Amino acid sequence: MDLTARRRFTNRYEESLAHLEEGLSRLESGDVPGAIEKLEAALRCDRENTLALGNLGLIYHQLGQLERAEESYRSALAIEPADPWLHRGLGGVYETQGRWEQAQKEYRRAIELDPQDALARYALGNALLAERKLEAAVDAFCDALEIDPTLDAARNRLAAIYRGRGMNAAALEQYAIVAQRNRGNQIGEVALQRQALIGQLQWPMARRDPARTAHEPALLTSPLSIHWQFDTPGEIATAPIMFNGVVYLACQSGRDGAGVLLALDGVTGEELWRFTVPRNHSISSTPAAHDGLVLLGTNGGIFYALDAAIGRVAWQFETRGAIRAAPAVAGNLVYFGSDDRCLYALALLTGQERWHLETGGAVTMAPAVDRGRVFASAGDRRFRAVDARTGTELWSANIGEAACPPVVSGPTVFVPTRDCQLYALVATSGERRWSARFKPGRDGFSELAAWEGRLYLTYGNVLAALDIISGQIEWEVALPDVAALKAPALAGQLLYVTSTTPGRLYAFDIARGRRRWQYDLPQTVVTSPVISQRALLIGTTATPQETTSGLTSGAKLLALGPL
Repeated sequence: MDLTARRRFTNRYEESLAHLEEGLSRLESGDVPGAIEKLEAALRCDRENTLALGNLGLIYHQLGQLERAEESYRSALAIEPADPWLHRGLGGVYETQGRWEQAQKEYRRAIELDPQDALARYALGNALLAERKLEAAVDAFCDALEIDPTLDAARNRLAAIYRGRGMNAAALEQYAIVAQRNRGNQIGEVALQRQALIGQLQWPMARRDPARTAHEPALLTSPLSIHWQFDTPGEIATAPIMFNGVVYLACQSGRDGAGVLLALDGVTGEELWRFTVPRNHSISSTPAAHDGLVLLGTNGGIFYALDAAIGRVAWQFETRGAIRAAPAVAGNLVYFGSDDRCLYALALLTGQERWHLETGGAVTMAPAVDRGRVFASAGDRRFRAVDARTGTELWSANIGEAACPPVVSGPTVFVPTRDCQLYALVATSGERRWSARFKPGRDGFSELAAWEGRLYLTYGNVLAALDIISGQIEWEVALPDVAALKAPALAGQLLYVTSTTPGRLYAFDIARGRRRWQYDLPQTVVTSPVISQRALLIGTTATPQETTSGLTSGAKLLALGPL
């Protein structure tokens, strides 16, 4: 190269570096279009400027232009194949595209080139977690923290895994480290809130407990406000549940109608994982959570037990009919019914069938479990009590078609029927204590709630409290300006109920039914409230007018908490 050519090359190189520095400066200041302009100018001066190519890949990735991002990173790697930063960046693009194996390959190459790259190990853990390779993901997060103990994102991931597995002490330890390191900032505050929710955010199955009482002992402090909301991929199928700081919600996929189970962080609403059932297998029953497992029935007849940490299938059990009855967990067994006319009891740990009882009709209502007995209705219009350990039928009563799941309170089981009758039966014998008839309405009965000698229910737009012993109505409240009320739920001395249209949350004094307050919600309500000491969850949906006008994206899960 002669002197003139060398000077020309040097000038172009220096000009490329100048454009690069200006582009990085603009990127740091938030001027993304200006940064792209300067980085492209750097490449016009020097086509082998890998820093310019890599930063363009980073920008395009952030803008969602994944094909251009991949092209930029691959062009840079063709020039400098031993740059770990470029491999990590390309891995991130693949991860966003859901190309997990290729992402893992790039992250592993980055680690091979730089064993001290903690971010590459953290990213590898995320990619492994996405494929539900739990043990390998934990190893990657631990390796990242060994290199960089200040990497809070990796520590939070570990804590979430421990929390999902029910390893509460280990989860609390990790959150405590994050909170200590981040005193006074938002990261530290979120870690403290997550610590507080472990062991407290508990509504682990439909209507909270196996007896289906819908009673949360702790008082939810008012006034409330919306802390977070989550846009679901489709219509919300059932009420959510809460367990150990995590919210689980079943909905339908907006693409093909398949059922989806979402796991959301209870503090932020961040999606932790999702599990999609096979196409045409929708979900119409509330899940349950217990001992590191999330339990879920589908209309395809498959009952799943998922690892609560990552959503991986731990075991599955196939029935011969749709499963529309929410499971109940008691002891080491899970109980549920199927359209194949059977009531099932499975071992929680393995999914092994302990027993099944054939009935005379589909078992579509959630069973209740209390004091060694399972109570369930079936399509043959009979209500049964079954020995929870052996599956032996103890008694049955012909009371008609059940309208919703039973509730057990003390020595009595309560069953609403579709002819607007409410039956109180002796739990040990099935003998009738009393029955009460309610005014027929378009929506019939809601699910019941029970506590301290009273039953609470709604029918149409009326909320009522009944004496458990006599069946006498102690008070009734009509809300004439609402279309219908969802099932009530109890927390402390307050009764919470939602109205569908307009969407509202009400709080009533349980003693006399006096309205304490109401809260207007932004959409139509589709679920009854689910309550813990620190949160109240409500599922909503957009009206057809809202959807067509573009005012809302559709169904949402709202998390309300104290101001």
